[in-house]
Amino acid sequence: MKSFSALIIGVSILAAVIVACGVFWNVNTTALKPTGLTIENRYEFIRVNDNNVVLFNKQTGEMWRKFIPSNEGPTNWEKEDLPVEMNNR
Repeated sequence: MKSFSALIIGVSILAAVIVACGVFWNVNTTALKPTGLTIENRYEFIRVNDNNVVLFNKQTGEMWRKFIPSNEGPTNWEKEDLPVEMNNR
């Protein structure tokens, strides 16, 4: 009977250590995740009008504009600089 109760105490201690390590691991991994911009929301696609679209990189501030003529094939993207008042933020 003494060996059975020692086994139960040992298993209980082992379970408590595993749970404590799991909680500690979860807290540390969530603390290491970057906050703010992520890959999912780094770019914004903006439709200016029927013929102009803008691809804006929120992380670097780069803005790419493309003119899409009606009923014509694809054209090249052009990189544009931000206005002066946007660069000072």
